[in-house]
Amino acid sequence: MPNGDMTRRAWIASAGATGMIMESGLAALGQQPAPADLATIAQRRIDGVPGLGIAIGTIEGAKTETLLRGESDGARPFDRETVFEIGSVTKTFTATLLAEMVAAHEVAVDDPIDKYLPSGVKAPTFGEHHITLLDLATQSSGLPRLPTNLAPRNPGDPYADYTAAKLYEFLSSYALTRAPGALYEYSNLGVGLLGQLLANRAGTPYPALVTKRVLAPLGMRSTGADNMGAAYSHLVPGHDADGDRVHSWSFDALAGAGMLRSSLADMLKFLGANMNGSGTIGEAMRSAQLPRRGAGTDERIGLVWMTRSGSGIIWHNGATFGFSAFVGFTGDRTRGIVILANSSDAIDDIGFHWLDPSFPLRHTYHALALDQKLLGRFTGRYLLDYSRIDPRAPSPEFAVTSKDGKLYAKLGDQPAFRIYPYAPNAFFYRIVDAQVTFTVDANGNATGLVLHQNGLDIPAKRV
Repeated sequence: MPNGDMTRRAWIASAGATGMIMESGLAALGQQPAPADLATIAQRRIDGVPGLGIAIGTIEGAKTETLLRGESDGARPFDRETVFEIGSVTKTFTATLLAEMVAAHEVAVDDPIDKYLPSGVKAPTFGEHHITLLDLATQSSGLPRLPTNLAPRNPGDPYADYTAAKLYEFLSSYALTRAPGALYEYSNLGVGLLGQLLANRAGTPYPALVTKRVLAPLGMRSTGADNMGAAYSHLVPGHDADGDRVHSWSFDALAGAGMLRSSLADMLKFLGANMNGSGTIGEAMRSAQLPRRGAGTDERIGLVWMTRSGSGIIWHNGATFGFSAFVGFTGDRTRGIVILANSSDAIDDIGFHWLDPSFPLRHTYHALALDQKLLGRFTGRYLLDYSRIDPRAPSPEFAVTSKDGKLYAKLGDQPAFRIYPYAPNAFFYRIVDAQVTFTVDANGNATGLVLHQNGLDIPAKRV
């Protein structure tokens, strides 16, 4: 998965952790990017990696424009019907489904989740506090990001075999550590559970339910799951941050968190409907967007949809191992953008910058060739000093390892991600906008490092 796609999160993390370094002079000059500038930015993101592409659609008043760059593995050019995985943008469809079922008086946002669980399944509580549908939709349920019993047979397709039985097993055994509604914490599990509960209420599997109640009313015929029929042939291969092709994703019980695949043509329909609030589900879409709770220092969250406190931008993003997506529009609903890419490389900054030119674009780094013999001087364990962020925060471990002539960094219990040299002692991530600068002694051996992310510089000592 705002802080949220389905893959990379927490400090190195968050899908909402967008870049703080400008790619061009546009933000500094306070100019609104023209289509040519947007095209240049898009091209930079795919240059040098065969098979990568990016599709961008914009709406300004009555004008809709599209921008397409790239070819699918050097063969077929990307077009408006090319299908991408949209990851956690699926959550906004689940939110619309919830709002539509509330409007139809089938569910209420303050219903406890126990009401829609099968007999014999116990939902976790905190004292007298029960998790509600609203808690799930506002990412404040108290449930973790992922269920503790998620153990995929194929790590490249991590949600495919997570069944309802496993989900119910987890719920019956999990103990909440705080009251539901007390704290925002992004959870793929929470919104995936929400989709399952709505399906239980309707007596219809989630893929069929979201198709009937959301996709069909919007005329989104190229949007669906891995069994979406003829449109599936238009799905392009996804690529990881190294540019290598990766396995497509499929879902079972957590479908509501990231199942959908869609095309630019369809996503422009979804964007337009969210902006103008028309059609049979327009009222439900507006209801889902309405901010209901805080979500960090500068965001509020509605039913899944995020709203930035300063600019008023309404947005959500998504990513799988091989795709990235962004949907956002201004608070006055005059400008909107959707971005789809078949790479896990972050694209959120493009969307935010187009909507608000004061938001800086991240810098495009280019990897240097570094003598593999030198990588060993950086490997080791480091302790990050989070005291400048929160004096109460512990110091997480930052582990740097090398393998097959490549350097990897691992923060806490997150996966290890590759980092690439752009200077002798400086490296960058491709999976998120963050950089690492090593401090070295007279012999060139690392004594510490600085993690640069979200406009902050977090030092770490080698241990």
